[in-house]
Amino acid sequence: MPDGAMLADPGGLIVWRRGFGSYLRQVDRIEYEALQELGRSGSFAALCAMLVEQLGEGDGVARAANLLAQWLTNGLIVMSEHEGPPKLPESGTWSTSAPTKLGVV
Repeated sequence: MPDGAMLADPGGLIVWRRGFGSYLRQVDRIEYEALQELGRSGSFAALCAMLVEQLGEGDGVARAANLLAQWLTNGLIVMSEHEGPPKLPESGTWSTSAPTKLGVV
């Protein structure tokens, strides 16, 4: 077993399931914070505002679009038919309950 090592830059790991498959991917600090914001607010507008504040308008909007495309491709983003605020269930996965909001699973 190799020794552990510190990452060169802050970041995190995301783990998700799609169907019967389990997936793991390392993410940078920006994506990690973006996923946390989406889990808190369930709002893509709030996510964009956070990224614009951190990266500036052009880079923030571009990063939001790239992240959204990647999350949709990976199956991390789902729509829910239930009503109510976004919730972080005990399982550690995010979901949203309003069809107009995005949720991370």
